[in-house]
Amino acid sequence: MAPKINFDTFAERTAAGIVVSGISERLEGAKLLHRHVVLTQGTRFAEGIAQKDPQWETDPPLRDDDFADDDALATGTELYVVGSPTEAGAAPTFVTMTWSETVKIR
Repeated sequence: MAPKINFDTFAERTAAGIVVSGISERLEGAKLLHRHVVLTQGTRFAEGIAQKDPQWETDPPLRDDDFADDDALATGTELYVVGSPTEAGAAPTFVTMTWSETVKIR
């Protein structure tokens, strides 16, 4: 079963840009390599990396390309590696999780 991954309800506008945050359960037996977030609102688009912590946020904040204080679509992806050379006969495998939710920019 896939881990539970959620965006927080609000994306926070700051002086540095828009901070998108959320909570991701760990994928058991896997190592998180990368987390990336895209924010879209009509023709507006921003993307960036997010911290690897279970309770994470985009760091640095996403570029605020004239986003309105309104709903936006947040899409995220996490890249994991499963297996390691220390396991007898195991070849590492990549697993990708992708999810999206509507968030409110404020």
